[in-house]
Amino acid sequence: MMDDDEDPALRRIRSIAETLRGVYFPKWDPRREWSFYVWPDNQFCASLCDRRTKNIHIGDYPAENDEFIAALICHEICHAIVDGNHTPRWARRMEKTADRAERLQNAELAGLLRGDVALEMSYLSLLWHRYFRPTLHEIAGRPEPADFDVALSEMLRLVRRNEPLLYFGWNTKTFNECYPQARAEFLAARAGIVGHRGEEATDFL
Repeated sequence: MMDDDEDPALRRIRSIAETLRGVYFPKWDPRREWSFYVWPDNQFCASLCDRRTKNIHIGDYPAENDEFIAALICHEICHAIVDGNHTPRWARRMEKTADRAERLQNAELAGLLRGDVALEMSYLSLLWHRYFRPTLHEIAGRPEPADFDVALSEMLRLVRRNEPLLYFGWNTKTFNECYPQARAEFLAARAGIVGHRGEEATDFL
């Protein structure tokens, strides 16, 4: 088995990460509690931030240039700093890093980071319209509709059960941050259905 010190992919990742620490994240991880490793299965995702173990895993992409690897590392360090999901807070931290790269005349890294943010924000929209919204509306339309917090917990359980790989990591706090409109829309749908049955709907508006 190859020792970590002999692994060229790992040496490359850790060298780039060390540069990024000093240039873009000088206040992050002052005690050096976080470690970087090669991500063994690129088919699942390109990189991973494990906030529990404080390990960041980066895929081995020998054909890609250093800026591509740097963008992956920045993506995961931003998760380490703010939270583990692609929330608006994560996006703002990524934009801050992209702005810094632009000021340092690293247009390639800035472009990669902004493109990453745009992709993840479009993915949030896709999740909302294709899965989260229809499920919440289905729960709101039941004969005995749950309140929003109960409905949200049930929806997230369904997500984890039906799509364990694609929709990992969600919790109620993260969901409410990403989709602040969800509560009002759920309550409006619930109130409309209650009103349709001839019951009082004003309590839900």
